[in-house]
Parts: sequence; C-alpha cells; structure tokens
Amino acid sequence: MKSLPFAVALLSAISMSGCETSCSTASAASGTSVSSSSTSGKSEATLMGTNGQAQVAGDTVVLRDGTVFVNGTSYGAVSATQRVQYIVTGNTKTLLVDGKQRAPAP
Repeated sequence: MKSLPFAVALLSAISMSGCETSCSTASAASGTSVSSSSTSGKSEATLMGTNGQAQVAGDTVVLRDGTVFVNGTSYGAVSATQRVQYIVTGNTKTLLVDGKQRAPAP
C-alpha cells in the first residue's frame, strides 16, 4: 500500500502549541506549508504556497489563489514561493512578505 503524500497529510493538519494566553492553528492545502507557534506574549504563523489558512491570536490569515488576506482584508498578491509571516506581539500585529512589512492593498 502506498503511503499518503506529505502534501495530503498537510491538508488535514491542524497544529496548536504553547497555548498560554493565545493560540495559533493552521491548515494547508496541497502544495502549501504552514507552521505556527505561540508563547506567552507572542504568536505567529508562517505560510508559503497557494492556498492555506492560519488562526493567530484571534485573527485569520489566508492564502487564496495568489493573494494574502488578514480577517478578509486583502494585503495583495504573493507568489507560491514567497514567505508570508503574521506576528502578534501584545497589541502589535505585523504581516511580512519575504521579510518586508505589508499594509492592506489599496
């Protein structure tokens, strides 16, 4: 019997870690990687690919067909190879694409 490809396993993956004051969860479709972490005072998720989703400190970050959204607001186009990070530290929320801060798309 063939083993399931890693990408298929990611499809059903939901991860939670370090849920002291806030939690992060993540899920990804085939061809997308998502990781998340949470410690006291800081939560973050990193997404890369075409379609995926992460919950970070009550916010929803979504990669959908080459666009990144936070709580339904578009932050513009991203390629499947760009690294999207969403970081919440206290009341500060930051979206980075390849290490550069992004604001909502006009």
